[in-house]
Amino acid sequence: MPGDLTQAGAMACDSPVDVASKVDIIFLMVPDMPDVERVLFGENGVAQSLRAGQIVVDMSSISPIATREFAAKVREKGADYLDAPVSGGEVGAGQVCKVANQVIVAATIEAVSEALLLASKAGVDAEKVRTALMGGFASSRILEVHGERMTKRTFNPDFRICIRRI
Repeated sequence: MPGDLTQAGAMACDSPVDVASKVDIIFLMVPDMPDVERVLFGENGVAQSLRAGQIVVDMSSISPIATREFAAKVREKGADYLDAPVSGGEVGAGQVCKVANQVIVAATIEAVSEALLLASKAGVDAEKVRTALMGGFASSRILEVHGERMTKRTFNPDFRICIRRI
């Protein structure tokens, strides 16, 4: 019956090793490289019960170098490893693509902040400048969303900066 959660409820697990002992595909989506390493190889980690034919899908945004190392260790256990943070692809390629995206986003946020600061220091309403720029070639999702946050002075972080290092 669609939506029946009986089977899912029967699969409750106490640890990553417990999960790996009961399923064929394991998905990881944790914030940083040490977290991925701990879930895979730490105490009660997934790797302790990996078997041939299983698949580990890592959807975290971490170092491509660490991703390749983790994949090699998982493959030694006979399981497969899929790198799929957002874009997926050849092991390590998804991480590189995701980090490349973050580099572009970070650089664009910096450019938008410099432009709006220039406007403000020159005595021009930064929100009006942002609105004008949105109608031209400089228009972007970063200018739209982050530019608005800047002009409204709402600086709540939404992504950990430490992930941006390789």
